[in-house]
Amino acid sequence: MRAIIHLVDWPSTWSCLNYQSTPILSLFKLNHFKSFKVNCLNKSLPTLKKLKIIKPYIYKVSWYCCKCNTAKETWFHLWFCHRSIDILKEIRAQTLDKLTDLVKLNSQHKWSVIKSDFEFSPSWIIPLSQLTTVGHFTFADTVTGLIPSDLITTIEYHITTTSHTIPILNEVFHFIFTKLYHEMWIPRCSQLSLIEKTFGINSHNKRSKYNSAIHRNLKQSHYKWPASTKWINWCTNTSQFRFSWKDHINTSWLFSPFFIFSGLLYRSLNRGGISFIVLEEEGGEASTQTVCYLGS
Repeated sequence: MRAIIHLVDWPSTWSCLNYQSTPILSLFKLNHFKSFKVNCLNKSLPTLKKLKIIKPYIYKVSWYCCKCNTAKETWFHLWFCHRSIDILKEIRAQTLDKLTDLVKLNSQHKWSVIKSDFEFSPSWIIPLSQLTTVGHFTFADTVTGLIPSDLITTIEYHITTTSHTIPILNEVFHFIFTKLYHEMWIPRCSQLSLIEKTFGINSHNKRSKYNSAIHRNLKQSHYKWPASTKWINWCTNTSQFRFSWKDHINTSWLFSPFFIFSGLLYRSLNRGGISFIVLEEEGGEASTQTVCYLGS
C-alpha cells in the first residue's frame, strides 16, 4: 500500500465495500460482486502472475497478458494495459461526472466549479508506470476502493449537509466497481477462458491438485513456497515488548473473523473462557497450523 495508508479514510472505505445497490441481485451474483470488490482492495484478483504461482503446472511461465500479449499480467498491468487504457479513461470520466452530479444535487456551487475541484485531486491521475514510493493517491489506488481523506474534504466543502457525504461516496464507488467489473474484468476473464480452451484446460483441471496423469501435457516446473518466519518474529516482538496479544488481534481494522496478515491466515478462538489464536500458513498442497495460547 506504499506510503498512503495515513491518507485513507477507513470508515468510508468500509462503508463503500459493504454497500449494496437498490436493484435486487441473486445471492450468487451479489457474493461474486462483493468478492470482486474485496479482491480489488486486497489486490488479490487472480491475475496471470498469481495463477502461475498457484497452479504452475497449468499456467505457463511464458504466458503474457491475454489482451496485449506483450507484457506480464500483474495487478497494475491488469488495469493499465495499453489495449484497455481507453476503457479505463472512459470509466474515470463517467465516474467524475457522476460524482459531480451527486454533489451538485446537494450544493449551491456551479457544476463546472465542482468538477474542476475533483479533477485537481491526484486520486484521479492515471499513472504512467507502477509506483512504489510516491506518498500520494493515484487512480491506481482509487480502483482498489481506497477512499482518500481529501476527497471527503472536497465533497463536504461543496455540499450543504455533511450527512450526504457517505451516501454520495457509496453511490460513486458502487458505480465505478460496476463499470470495472462488467467492462474490464469480465471481458478479460472471457479472453483468458478462450486461451485456456486452446490449451485444453478445463474447469476440472483448474480445481484439481497436480496429477501427472491429468496434467502431463501441462506440466511446468514446480514452484516452492518460501518458508516464512514472519509469525515467529511477530510472537517474539510481542513477548519482548510486553504488548497484549489481544491488542494485536482485536483491532478496529479487522472486519472479518478471518483475515490475512503478513502472508498468514489468523483465526481467533475462545474455548471455555480461554483465548487462542490459530496461525495457518498455506504452502502449495500442504499447510502448517500453529496454536498459540493467549490467556483466559
